[in-house]
Order: sequence, then structure tokens, then C-alpha cells
Amino acid sequence: MTENVEKTVSDVYPSLFHYTTYSGLIGILQSQSLWATNYQFLNDSTEFKLAAERLVHEIKPHYERAIIEQISINDMFKGYIQAKGGLHNFINEPVTIAESMYKATGDNIFITSFSAHLDQYVAQNGQLSQWRAYGIDGGYSIEFNSKEIENLFKEESEAYDCTGYLADTIYSDDEEKFRLELQPKTESLIYTAIETFRSIIERRAATIPPSAYSDFISFSGRYKHHAFKEENEVRIFVDVKNTTKDKAPHAIRYRGGTLKTPYISLFERGETLKLEELSRDNITVPIKRIIVGPHKDKHLRAASLKAILRHTDIEVTMSDIPFVGVHV
Repeated sequence: MTENVEKTVSDVYPSLFHYTTYSGLIGILQSQSLWATNYQFLNDSTEFKLAAERLVHEIKPHYERAIIEQISINDMFKGYIQAKGGLHNFINEPVTIAESMYKATGDNIFITSFSAHLDQYVAQNGQLSQWRAYGIDGGYSIEFNSKEIENLFKEESEAYDCTGYLADTIYSDDEEKFRLELQPKTESLIYTAIETFRSIIERRAATIPPSAYSDFISFSGRYKHHAFKEENEVRIFVDVKNTTKDKAPHAIRYRGGTLKTPYISLFERGETLKLEELSRDNITVPIKRIIVGPHKDKHLRAASLKAILRHTDIEVTMSDIPFVGVHV
């Protein structure tokens, strides 16, 4: 029998693409780091809420069956439920559990987003919808080596007090992938819901398996509305909740004007490079190539970037998508 080994992101996608503005690109080059943004400030307003609804949908039938089974065989359970007003007062416990777990995450969840392109033309020239969304004046796409991103994130997880993963997103209309990869994550959460119910009846503390919280985070972080499917998003998902004193936590910083957006810096090495200092000796983030987005001055932009990166191994190309955006 062949062993079923779960594939990593790099097994499926050798490259990951991050779309940004010129200032974002320069910031990445000089800091040799990537920003992860607090999940509440992402472009999907249903982020996490949709996952909570689906999670309750998956848990509730199992929970209801467990309650009905206990009522049929245990007079104490039956009497307690009747004394508390009937079954309907307990049937929404999975909703309460999901809400409690979301509150437990607090403001600790941060995400860095990439796109994965399997289509050869898109991989070479970028995606039109992404150029429109991320590059209001043409934009840039940074191509990263996904295997080396995995290695960097492993080092990050070992150095800092955080948990997380690098994984692709599962969209709400992809039932096959959901059943294969996310449904198993609900098993510990189903147990948690049933155990919580039993602990209430038996007047004792509930026993929550350690895997429940990590499964909840994994489920919530990968499930996304199918309206965003074209992005084919791969994300670094970081939970910076302080759990140990042996390692330093990530510093939470803020950017923006009136509305301050919380973020953390990943892969940071502690120094900001000058553009003229960039070389193959100090480039630590695994950038393979930079695509200059559609723009009337894309040739000048590419020439400028090539000059900045002349002492590195980073390739500079131009998108040939015939899109004329907003030019500043």
C-alpha cells in the first residue's frame, strides 16, 4: 500500500507571486522582510465569519445526534434538559463554542498573501485582475521561490513565540477539496462541542483536546469565499498569541493614516539596506524575479529596477498584458 503523504505548497507551486506597489516593492527589498497583516484588515470582509458559519454547519448534526442519544439512555441528562427549558436551549452550543474560539484568537492572527499561477502565460506576465487590484499605477509582481519561503517560515516559527503554517486557500464552492483537507479538522471540534455539553450536565470542567485550537485555526485560516477564487491564494498564517517565555514574540506595529493597520514583520534581519547596497550577498528573501506591470512607462521602470538590482541574481521582466490603468 502506498503511503498517503500530504503535499507541501512547494510540491504543487514552485513559485509564489506577491503583487504590490512600487513603495511596497522597495520596502521589501530594503528590509528583506514581508509584512503580515492582521486578519481583520484584509480585503475580504467575510474573512473568518464565513468559516465560522461553515464550521457550525459541520459540527451541529453530530452534536444534535449526541444529545438525542444521551437523552434516550440517560435519565439524568433527560431530566436536566427538561429542567433547563428543553432541547432548544442547548442546540446552539456549537455556535457558542465557535464564537468563544474566535474571541480566544483576539487580535493575534496575521496573514501574508501570495498568488499561485499554474497557467504559463499568467506566471510569465501576471494576472490582469491582480494588476487592477494591487497596482493602481501599474504595479509589480514579486516571484518567490516557494521552497525557500517554506524554509524561512520554519526558521521564523522556531525563533519566535508563534504558531502558523503556509498553505493554499480552500474556496467555499470547492466541496471536494473541503472534504479531503478541511473536514478532518472538524473531528476535534465535534468532540469539543459534545464534551462541553456533557461537562455541563455532569457539572465538571470540560476536557478540550490540545488539537482543537490548532484545528480551529487551520480550518478558519484556509476557508474563503469563492468570489476570490481567481486569486488562487496561498497564505502564511501566523498566530502570535504569547504562549511561552522561552521565545520573544513578534512586535506588532502599525501603518497607515487615520485608520492604523496592525502588522508584523516576517523574516526580518534587523537592518535596512540602501538600494545601492543590494547584492547577492545580502539578499535573504528568495526573490527569483520581479515583473513590471502594465504601464506606459514600463520600459523605463524595468531599466530602473535592473540598475538597482544589477549586483543581484534577481531577474526583471515586463508584463505584455495590454492593459492601460491609472497612470500617475
